[in-house]
Formats: sequence, structure tokens, C-alpha cells
Amino acid sequence: MRSLITLLRETASSEFSDSFWGVYLFGSARGVLRAGSDVDLLLVYGCGREEMARRFRVNACRRAWDAAGVQLDVTLLNKEEEEDVGFVAMERAVLILGSRESLLR
Repeated sequence: MRSLITLLRETASSEFSDSFWGVYLFGSARGVLRAGSDVDLLLVYGCGREEMARRFRVNACRRAWDAAGVQLDVTLLNKEEEEDVGFVAMERAVLILGSRESLLR
């Protein structure tokens, strides 16, 4: 899991170097990562950064598969959408990476 987090950090840092972002883990991967199961992630990003969020999803999925054979399922929500829906609380998602702003939240 540590190498996956490093890969995600590198991918997110290159896409969101100057803006708000947070990567959350939810679903069955919060417990034990089983062979053959996917990893459910939520990317919460700053409004107006939709293209970067989509690019993160594509790059993270490709890199995780190429490096470790891990399939990612990345849900994208901007900060306002997440606050309206309450996805993090509802899914008991755990923040695993983020910009300084998201880590202080």
C-alpha cells in the first residue's frame, strides 16, 4: 500500500501543484487489500480544476496498473460537491493524501 500512496502522491503533486486536493480511501480497501480487488478512491479537488482531476484519474489508474497490477476506481468530486453530498462522512472515507489546505481541514 505504501508504494501505491507514493505513486498517488507523485501523480497528484504533478497535477495539482498549486491548488486544493485530497485523496480519500473508502470501500473494502480500507481494511485489507485483497488480490484481485480494486481500490476505491475519492479525489476532492478545487473548483475549476475539472480537467486536472480527470487527468489525475487517468494517470493514477494507468500508473497503478503498470507498477503494481492494482485497479483503481477513482470518484471525482469538487470541494463544493463533496460538502453538499457529504460523501466522505457517508462512506467513512479516510484522507490518505492531500494539499496542505486539505490536511488542515
